This record gives sequence, C-alpha cells and structure tokens, in this order.
Amino acid sequence: MDIYQALKEDHQEAKKLFAEIEQSSGKTNDSREKLFTTLKEALENHSQAEEKVFYAPLKKKEETKDKIEHAKKEHQKVTKMLNELESMDNKDDQWLKKVSQLKEDVQHHIQEEEGEIFKKAQGIFSKEQAEEMARQFKQAKKQKA
Repeated sequence: MDIYQALKEDHQEAKKLFAEIEQSSGKTNDSREKLFTTLKEALENHSQAEEKVFYAPLKKKEETKDKIEHAKKEHQKVTKMLNELESMDNKDDQWLKKVSQLKEDVQHHIQEEEGEIFKKAQGIFSKEQAEEMARQFKQAKKQKA
C-alpha cells in the first residue's frame, strides 16, 4: 500500500461517517453523538498525520508549496468547524446544516487533494517512498489514537 491508497481509505471512511450522521436524524442523541465523536477523531488524526508525513516534504517543493499551504488552511477550517459542532446541540436543525457545510468543505478538500496534490506528488515521490510514507502515516495515526 502507498500513501495515496492510505489517504483514500481515510477519505472513504469520512464520507461513510458523514452519510451515517446525516441519516441519524431519527436516531437517539447518543447515536449521533458517537458518530460525530468518531468523525471528529478520524478527521483530526488524519489531518495531523497527513501534515506530518505527506505535507511536510511537499511543502519544501516549489511546485507544491502553495497547494500545501492551501490544504493546511482547509484543515484548520475543518478543525474550527468540528469544535463549533461539538459545542452545539446535535438535535438542533442548525447542527445538521453545519454538518452538511462541513461535509461539503471536506469533499472539496478531498477532490483537490486526490486530484491536484496526488498528481504532483506522484511526480516527486518514488514508489518506495510512497509505500514508506503509508507506513509512517499509519504509525502517526496510531500514536494520536
């Protein structure tokens, strides 16, 4: 497995969690809270590990420096929204609207990352480097969990 596959797996997991939260409107408050807690932890662990393992070397390259700065700002926005959601009542309609906005922001980030950033990174990292980065990424996520 390489870093691109590892990141895509996390992206798919986040999409699945968003779908489960959006379908939880009739479920108990506890169910929605557990799903949100899982999503928040997954996104935070993903972002931190990704920045450490994948973004750090790309930030040093002229051809990817600006894209990585933009991606890191998106991570910060997601973290801010997660914290806002955590302090809101998840039974409130505004909470679900904010979750939908967060989902859109995350999907936008995923599209840019899997498209533009992955494409440029594949021209920078060898197959072996990409495989080693996947190992480091998974290890960094375990340390956060």
